[in-house]
Amino acid sequence: MAAGWSPVDALVKDCMTEDVAYAYCDEATEEVLERMKVLQIRRLVVLDRDKNLAGIVALGDIATEPDAAAEARVGAAMAEISEPSRPLK
Repeated sequence: MAAGWSPVDALVKDCMTEDVAYAYCDEATEEVLERMKVLQIRRLVVLDRDKNLAGIVALGDIATEPDAAAEARVGAAMAEISEPSRPLK
């Protein structure tokens, strides 16, 4: 809409993210946290191994689950994700 598209005429495929980052539901939380940090994103789509949608995980979900990840790792990821992103990232 900010690009001047009509919300009535535009299709979702015209404005969606094409290269979606995701995690598998059986991946270790630490790996997913590292991916979020590197990509500077706060949410990841979660798929099963057949690539069916299983859900979405947010940095806040990991931060508030006591056994999900070490507190220091969550804090480091939050700091990295919150840094201003580089162009085209």
